[in-house]
Amino acid sequence: MSKIQDKFKELKSKNEKALISYIMTGFPNENATLSIVRGLVKGGTDILELGFPFSDPIADGPVIQNASTVSLNKGAKIEKFFKIVKKIRKETDIPLVLMTYTNVLYTHEIGRAVQQECRDRYRMP
Repeated sequence: MSKIQDKFKELKSKNEKALISYIMTGFPNENATLSIVRGLVKGGTDILELGFPFSDPIADGPVIQNASTVSLNKGAKIEKFFKIVKKIRKETDIPLVLMTYTNVLYTHEIGRAVQQECRDRYRMP
């Protein structure tokens, strides 16, 4: 069972709802991201969604668009994103959801790996 499934099962047994928090990594800067995560965990967040910025986030609202732009202007890179995820994982076992636009994945090796996994798992051409 995944950490997310485990968390929902735990909350259901307590008749509680999940607090799922979203943050854009790298906003307002990389160090602040880690501080924000620590605060959210300490404050009771059950599941944490970490966003990776995209250069043209038209499907998002103005707040996330701005956070994306600021993060990219501060030098956000996919490699830094995964380093932040590793740092978070060393500090907490909170369930994580990693979010970005598919376009970002297709421009990196991870996109090819995800594509291959989908093909293998779902027998896609």
